[in-house]
Amino acid sequence: MANTYGESAHNDDGIITGILREMEATAQDSTLKLFTTSPPIKDALTTESTAAQSQVIEDCLPYLSGFQTDTSCLNSQNIPKLERGKHIRFLENSIKKGRSVGEDAYRPWILYWSLTGLNLLGKDVKVYRESVAKTLAPMQNAGGGFGGGPGQRSHLAPSYAAVLSLATVGGDVSLDLIDRRSLLVYISATKMSKAHKQSIQDGNGSVNLSKMMAASGCALTERKMSGTEI
Repeated sequence: MANTYGESAHNDDGIITGILREMEATAQDSTLKLFTTSPPIKDALTTESTAAQSQVIEDCLPYLSGFQTDTSCLNSQNIPKLERGKHIRFLENSIKKGRSVGEDAYRPWILYWSLTGLNLLGKDVKVYRESVAKTLAPMQNAGGGFGGGPGQRSHLAPSYAAVLSLATVGGDVSLDLIDRRSLLVYISATKMSKAHKQSIQDGNGSVNLSKMMAASGCALTERKMSGTEI
């Protein structure tokens, strides 16, 4: 009798588990289908933003729906192949092209993202040592740190990107560009300033400071290990 009851309970558990899994799969399937078709409701008002959104939807739907007219760009798992050549050319152009108005406040970040991408794609980024140093030099301020562009006030975010960009390409030309003494003074002043204490409330200030201190610490450590005085 006990065995019969135990088997019945075990079977009930299996049935319940099966039902729950089916419900979960149905919910996931419904959610996924939502992104494989055009929006069911479309605003009649057409603006530059809605036109751009419609173009993005049109470009992405073939991939999200699994329907591809050209399957030559898919790998064995039906996932688009990484077009390394195109990505490399795009990233190289981002480094080589002149500073545009749209990049006026975050040029160090453009360099950092581009160099990181090229590095991940297996390209030797050492060839950009001189150009990166030349680009970032006017952004370094006498009071320490880097601004988002020439003549702009220093900020932790672009300073973080600038230091890591120089560390990524490496070499004396790049690392010697960093005014380490003024950088440390700037970091200390930023850490203790009233404005920074206020920014810590949302977590952003403290995170950026930690990143900046870690990045500059790596550069300083490398210089100490090589026998160069700070």
